[in-house]
Amino acid sequence: MNIVHVKTVASLDKCIENISKYSSIGLDLEFDKNLHRHGFNICLIQIQAGDQSYLIDPLSKEMDYKLIFSILENPEIEKIVFAFGEDLRLLNSLSCYPKNIYDLNNATKILNYEPGSLGKYLLDVLGVEVGKSAQLSNWFTRPLKEEQARYAAEDVIYLLELKTALEKELEEKGISEWVRQENEQFDNIRYEIDYDNVYLKSKD
Repeated sequence: MNIVHVKTVASLDKCIENISKYSSIGLDLEFDKNLHRHGFNICLIQIQAGDQSYLIDPLSKEMDYKLIFSILENPEIEKIVFAFGEDLRLLNSLSCYPKNIYDLNNATKILNYEPGSLGKYLLDVLGVEVGKSAQLSNWFTRPLKEEQARYAAEDVIYLLELKTALEKELEEKGISEWVRQENEQFDNIRYEIDYDNVYLKSKD
């Protein structure tokens, strides 16, 4: 597992340059919603590009993490995600409107898989078991703990492989177009900004 922590201007520039070379990337967010602090707060952006797992730190004061939004909004780069509704709502509140999203959850629904988590599908489809011990941890913690970094990376590292496996099933059943139509809807979604999140402050 090749994890790259991105928290400086130089590392973000290099990250964006590398990710821009790929036509398809894995994407996920770690956020806190009224758990450790008030409001809906972004804590980490994970991107899988090739064999690199980038953990982009929105809490770093050494860079403007929003520069990565140009990648997320680039329609030429496919973003493979899983159950991205809340993530998209958060990004919209930050004035980021991702394009070309492929939500694997739409594929599992159309294939009539039983409802489940990403971890369940990774195990059932790919035979890969991932840990969940850091799922409800405090994502405001810095530096990130080793188990947090591994958990965050595992949320994106297998997305492209899972898509390939699900697409094979979809093609065999002749229903790939159904998933494409479902995922196209993301391009037109615009969530309203959660203004409560603007004035509520940290109670640390």
